[in-house]
Amino acid sequence: MPQNDNTVCENAVDEKVHCFTAKFESLHQAFGTPEVPIDKLLRRVGTIKNANQWESFVATLGGINAGYRANASIRVQPTTMCRRTDGVTRRSKRLACRRPAMGTKRASKRPRNLANAISHNQPNAKSHGSGH
Repeated sequence: MPQNDNTVCENAVDEKVHCFTAKFESLHQAFGTPEVPIDKLLRRVGTIKNANQWESFVATLGGINAGYRANASIRVQPTTMCRRTDGVTRRSKRLACRRPAMGTKRASKRPRNLANAISHNQPNAKSHGSGH
């Protein structure tokens, strides 16, 4: 029984292909077709070598683009892309909006340790309002 379903489906596809060719011929008879676009279409059909290329051709012929849109992402300026840190994408994709991982924790303030500041050749951190 499943083989019968496949033959019915193939017959339906064959009928649609026949309908398409008949419609194409009737439009050509009614309006005519310029030579340059037909040559381009024939060249493109001539390059098809496998089933994937054929499916892609049929999909783009009908105006269906498989998952690609020209305005899919919001563009950003090139300098903002190059200013991003190493962990962040270099393209115009969305930035990751979640908490940073536990292993990447940095000290937010400089410790007030005079011996440490001297050994690292840095100025000593000062508390608010006293001593300056």
